[in-house]
Amino acid sequence: MVTTRDFISKVKASLSSSEKIIDSNQNNINFFEYYIPLAYYFLEVENNKEKARKYLNLFQSKKINILQFAILQREYYTRIVDQLQ
Repeated sequence: MVTTRDFISKVKASLSSSEKIIDSNQNNINFFEYYIPLAYYFLEVENNKEKARKYLNLFQSKKINILQFAILQREYYTRIVDQLQ
C-alpha cells in the first residue's frame, strides 16, 4: 500500500524531472496542458508562489483560455472512458 508520504515523494521526483523538460520546451504548445497542474502543485504542495506564478504566466502566454483547457481535458476523459468500456 502506498502511503501519502510515498505518493508525495514520487510526485515531487516526477515533477522535478518534468519541470526541466517543460522549461526547455516553453515555446512548444503541446506542453501547455501541464502548466496548470504544475502551478497547482507548486502552490499547494511546495508552497512556492514564485513557481506557481511562473507556470500560470506560461499558460496565459499561450493565449489558451481555461474553457479551452477544460474542453481538452474532457476530450481526454471521453477517450479514456470510451476505450475502457
